[in-house]
Amino acid sequence: MTVVVDHDTGRMVWAHEGRNKETLEKFFTALGDTRAGLLTHVSADGAEWIHTVIAEQAPSAVLCLDPFHVVAWAMKALDKVRTRTLAATGVRDRYLMWAIRKNPADLNTDQRTTLADLEQANVELYRAYLFKSNCEKSSEPKAPADTSS
Repeated sequence: MTVVVDHDTGRMVWAHEGRNKETLEKFFTALGDTRAGLLTHVSADGAEWIHTVIAEQAPSAVLCLDPFHVVAWAMKALDKVRTRTLAATGVRDRYLMWAIRKNPADLNTDQRTTLADLEQANVELYRAYLFKSNCEKSSEPKAPADTSS
């Protein structure tokens, strides 16, 4: 399924069965050249076929990777670093996996302690954790700017 959402309103504006170049081209056919030319930004996952269609149909739009996929890719990379570095050191910490995956506000005391120790014990994994955390923070919705003054 291909779904198109208006980022300003959060409303779904178009959906169609299929997840390929032909399906996305149907959206642009329905949208028309004039309205496609008004698009300023498009967010999508990393599928190359999406990038190709956007470049052809809305060449002035800035293509952005969507936050959901960026965070998912960061989490996958973090798990790879965790698996590799812990296998190399032989460390087994039952709190570590959840300490680096969960929202910091949701950590229990043991997980907080594990995370605090991680910075010194496994610098590579801690850096991967910080990268994942920054990806999550950058994808959080921003409060609208105050324009009352």
